[in-house]
Amino acid sequence: MKQLTPPKRVEEADESQSLKRAVEVIQELHRQIIILKAENKELKDRLSQNSHSTKLLLSGGCDKPKPKSRRRQSGRNSGGQTGYPGSINIRLFSITDR
Repeated sequence: MKQLTPPKRVEEADESQSLKRAVEVIQELHRQIIILKAENKELKDRLSQNSHSTKLLLSGGCDKPKPKSRRRQSGRNSGGQTGYPGSINIRLFSITDR
């Protein structure tokens, strides 16, 4: 029967270098998180100072109602007189007939 050999162990020097590199990456990411948190806080503070822009962003627009006409309805139908054929149609047909 063949005897199995254990897997080769990574050298301690390589292992410590990998560990140091991982710690450096974690520290750099931590610094970036601190910077981004400060930036985020500054932007939120600026947004809260300008209440008009906040109101527009949250409400989706102006609160003014649509303008309404002050004219009263007369009760009559819109358009020309009933039974009158109209002058535009007569002119178009009279030009094409010639």
